[in-house]
Amino acid sequence: MLEKQAEWLTPAQAANRLGISGQRVRQLLDAGRLNHIRTPLGRLVDPRDVETFAQLRQERRTS
Repeated sequence: MLEKQAEWLTPAQAANRLGISGQRVRQLLDAGRLNHIRTPLGRLVDPRDVETFAQLRQERRTS
């Protein structure tokens, strides 16, 4: 799994991709709405969850 961590996103990167604040991403992580792992340098967000979350947000906007 360590080699895969390089593909994971920092909360700031996830926030940038989602167009939301870093604080909001941290709230989503704390609430369990986005999968993440804790590393010695901080949390890393699963990029697949970010994409899924972005798609759901887009669908809600267009509905």
